[in-house]
Amino acid sequence: MMTLFVSVYPAVSIFQLLVGNRFVFSTDPQISKISQQLKFISQYDYPQIIYLALLILIAVPRIANAIKAPDEPQRLEKHKKWMVYVVNYGIFQAVFCIFMSFLYDADDETRYIITTVSQLPTVILIACFGLPYFFTCVIDYNWPIIAALIATILTSFPLIHFQPNCYAFLIVPWCFMIYFGLLELYLMHIDRIYDGLFHEINRLELDPFE
Repeated sequence: MMTLFVSVYPAVSIFQLLVGNRFVFSTDPQISKISQQLKFISQYDYPQIIYLALLILIAVPRIANAIKAPDEPQRLEKHKKWMVYVVNYGIFQAVFCIFMSFLYDADDETRYIITTVSQLPTVILIACFGLPYFFTCVIDYNWPIIAALIATILTSFPLIHFQPNCYAFLIVPWCFMIYFGLLELYLMHIDRIYDGLFHEINRLELDPFE
């Protein structure tokens, strides 16, 4: 049985941009008494607005061109070729940001600058290739998605436990980027990516053993 769905990866990559990446030490003495895990609070900053504006400016014409692209065999191959680069960098960025969260304190300016800069290539790659792929392709996720979800949960919970609570909404998408990125690379490798949404879905030759 086939389970066709749009790619989860671009959406999760964008979600990390919507979460505050700058953390400041709370001056409320009551918070420290309750829990050291709550001592940092999240703040939004202007790079997030710039990144989202850049994402929209680049993505809209790219999506329009992808939708109008002719239905030819090379179309899917081009998408898969570029998504390999998108996903590989995204996995690197997620692992790197998690590492930085342990290397520096949450409110350290160096950590904030480095992790914010590391998100810029992700914004450009998702805008140029990830979102056109999202709007014009579908994936047969099938049973491997269960393994990716379990791995994400089993990794996220320990990381959240050992980090201040301010990281919770970043660690989860970072873990999603890692495991769903690996899943997407695997599915691209075994040709489980198909035309979809604004393009006619190809006639699929189903494996008799599925």
